Amino acid sequence: MKYLAQRMGLEKFRAAIEGEVARVAAERGDELRAQVRETVDSYRLPAPPEARRPAAEALPEFAHWHRTNARLQKQPGYRAVVVQVPLGDVTSEQMRALARLSREHGNGTLRTTNDQNLILPWVPEAALPALHAALVAIDLAGPDVSSINDVVSCPGMDYCSLAITRSMGMAERLRAHLTSHPESRNGFAERLGPFAVKISGCPNSCGQHHIGDIGLTGHLAKTADGSERPFYSILVGGAVGEETGRIGKRIGRFAEEQAPAVIAALARFYERERQPDESFRVFVDRVGADRLRAVAGDVPLEASPA
Repeated sequence: MKYLAQRMGLEKFRAAIEGEVARVAAERGDELRAQVRETVDSYRLPAPPEARRPAAEALPEFAHWHRTNARLQKQPGYRAVVVQVPLGDVTSEQMRALARLSREHGNGTLRTTNDQNLILPWVPEAALPALHAALVAIDLAGPDVSSINDVVSCPGMDYCSLAITRSMGMAERLRAHLTSHPESRNGFAERLGPFAVKISGCPNSCGQHHIGDIGLTGHLAKTADGSERPFYSILVGGAVGEETGRIGKRIGRFAEEQAPAVIAALARFYERERQPDESFRVFVDRVGADRLRAVAGDVPLEASPA
């Protein structure tokens, strides 16, 4: 669609869309609106489980997971649990287990998110330890959702014929770098707070790189010896939201093996220099892209593990 909009020009493209909407409204508008009203009016929220129940014994790692993955609902006594799905990969056995857990501990609802995770709503507070233990058993109890450890990635060259780089491999490189670097361990992700890293293996933006706190888009570039190698352009300060949405600012292009160290350096700089309750988007505006370029430029190539 973006190529069509570019070829037609924005005004002609908008006019074509509006014309199509008007055609559909004239031919089937009443019918479609009636169908929507019928669907909305007939929907019934599945009954939530009883909030009062005996609490199970918690595992040692439960407290960390509870702080970062169990979010308060408006309804007293209930939590919406975010299940971290690393790189969006989940097996059929895990999905069957999650469906069972949604019935045992929630109201039978399982929701997807646009950052490749899953949500189990309507979980009573007392059921959280048992749910966490069950998630541990199926290897889906990772804490720190929506953090630097919870990377969003498109399929990349592993699965997509349009991709230029292995974006999922880059996400794995970043996780490996963070766990191997002393400054990025011991609660770093939780201290940092919400920090969206999004990776696309080509300019098509399937990994949403343009709206991440830090976004990477893969491409090939020629090196001094004339060969082509994978590189990533890094953007900072992207965001979504009413009145706040924007595309990140490009701070440079980095070799595939260097990019994880650059991301970690930018995150540690943010942790050291930010003001109280300052989001990364606001931090980028305050310190400026040039200063962030300088931080990224100080990262030597050999700083990232091969």
